[in-house]
Amino acid sequence: MLRRGARTGAHWFTLDTTTTGTARLGVSDHRHDIAPPTATWVPAAVTSPSVEDRCYPALVPDGYTTGDGVIARFDHATVQAMAGYLLDRHYDTDPATDLMPGELPLLRFDDPDHEGRYPVGAYQWRWSLPTSQSPVGD
Repeated sequence: MLRRGARTGAHWFTLDTTTTGTARLGVSDHRHDIAPPTATWVPAAVTSPSVEDRCYPALVPDGYTTGDGVIARFDHATVQAMAGYLLDRHYDTDPATDLMPGELPLLRFDDPDHEGRYPVGAYQWRWSLPTSQSPVGD
């Protein structure tokens, strides 16, 4: 199954813990949902090293974590602010503060979810609830 997944570009491996046998294993080329369909999304401020630990308003699934963080969904204005901040950081030419190649990501818009929100960095960036020292995003 893993070899077939690698050969066909199916980069998601799933393990269903509610059943037994080989039907509990699967591979897919994409993940359909970023959280369980029964998740209740609540407002929260989140931060990530991928945005230099700045805080942004988001929705997170109540009681659901990625192990060391949370899944976050953002409205269009917040993603625009995040993208603008990261772009400004990439344009920084001050030798004391400019970035190394690949140090921070650049964002581009893709399709929003069914509620018009964007799951920026879902399962790739470590989003967490901020400490009081985190700077506030634009």
